[in-house]
Amino acid sequence: LPTPADCSVPAVHSDMCILRVRRTHLVDDALAEIGRQVRRDLLKPLRVHFIGEDGIDAGGVKKEFFLLLVDRLLNADMMVYDEASRTYWFNPASMEPAESFFLLGLAISLAVYNRVLLAFPAPLLLYQKLRGGRELGLRDLEGWQPELARGLKMLLEVTGKYDGPEPLADVFGVTFSVDVECYGQIHTVPLKPGGDTILVTEDTRAEYVSLLAAWHMEGSVEAQFQAFAEGFRVLCEGPALSLFNAQVSAAAGANVTFLMGRD
Repeated sequence: LPTPADCSVPAVHSDMCILRVRRTHLVDDALAEIGRQVRRDLLKPLRVHFIGEDGIDAGGVKKEFFLLLVDRLLNADMMVYDEASRTYWFNPASMEPAESFFLLGLAISLAVYNRVLLAFPAPLLLYQKLRGGRELGLRDLEGWQPELARGLKMLLEVTGKYDGPEPLADVFGVTFSVDVECYGQIHTVPLKPGGDTILVTEDTRAEYVSLLAAWHMEGSVEAQFQAFAEGFRVLCEGPALSLFNAQVSAAAGANVTFLMGRD
């Protein structure tokens, strides 16, 4: 098949934003085709052409393009899946370049802008981070890792009336650190300077819970999220985000569905 640059479909149209992609090179072609557009072109009605196919994009081709693109990006080591919440979150150990996360964010915003209903299996935490304006807490972590959040709540609720022989700090059995698996290797990451040698005690457990939750939601994935957010905000900057609602799907857990102009 010819490349997008060599195919017979014109690259530019006065009234439409044209994307030309090969199914066999979907991610690479999408990145190149979206990347060559200026913002005013992205704001035009979108038309997608699969090279080598005769289908006319009356909406179905466009929807298929977004579904395939998001599916391949989610399966490209960019995200990790949590069975309990049935949602995806950014993979702290991903080796994917920032451009891939940028493309994922831009693809979602482009789909929403073109009124393609896109169920993106991410926790509401993603929506809260995109909106900003408030500090994240255990309630937000619970939507992504409910089992971890439940364990941290239990840690906060343990009283000082423990009757066993060991000091309460030893009962907790944790330090101000987190173990991270990266391609079969375990790495210990301090949550604060020297944290891997500092035991969590009854007096410091609230600090530990706060730091660990923040690490999971922000510190460990900030580079990935910032690239995603930059792509998303190409079409959904500032007040425009208020046009979209994050809704909880009771059938699929705390999934985010971006909808345009609906309550």
